[in-house]
Amino acid sequence: QYRDTYFLQKLLNLKVDDGFRMNNVLVSLWYIMGIWPLVYSMLLLPTGRSSKSKIPVWPFLVLSCIGGAYALIPYFVLWKPPPPAIDEDEIGQWPLKFLESKLTAGVIFAVGLGLIIFAGKAGGDDWREFFQYFRESKFIHVTCIDFTLLSTFSPFWVYNDMTSRRW
Repeated sequence: QYRDTYFLQKLLNLKVDDGFRMNNVLVSLWYIMGIWPLVYSMLLLPTGRSSKSKIPVWPFLVLSCIGGAYALIPYFVLWKPPPPAIDEDEIGQWPLKFLESKLTAGVIFAVGLGLIIFAGKAGGDDWREFFQYFRESKFIHVTCIDFTLLSTFSPFWVYNDMTSRRW
């Protein structure tokens, strides 16, 4: 438990430089987990809204910043297709204007790809250490499961978004 608290403090930059070097794979995973809520906002706000259940998506998206997939799964269960139509003036307003921007998508893609490359280029020692942390730390274990869930659900929501836009 102490290790989990320590990792969280280091990743949140709450611990001053104490000589411990954070694992590069873990740092990459942490920052990628910070990107996922934005990606899901880009997918769910415009075309993942539920028309039949009248349950707003935004509270789940806000909670996903802390709870990841665990906060989104209840919405996924309650979601009823098809999504309601989007007015043109709605797309021009915040936050959809930001989320629908090609610049936003490009930056998110570049940052995500950079983090994946950073983790991929980590040495074998970093990966062995990461797998040891995975076995020993509940925090890292749960974060990895969260990453796997978000990655697994994303193709469905990308397909839903593409279908709604008639791509």
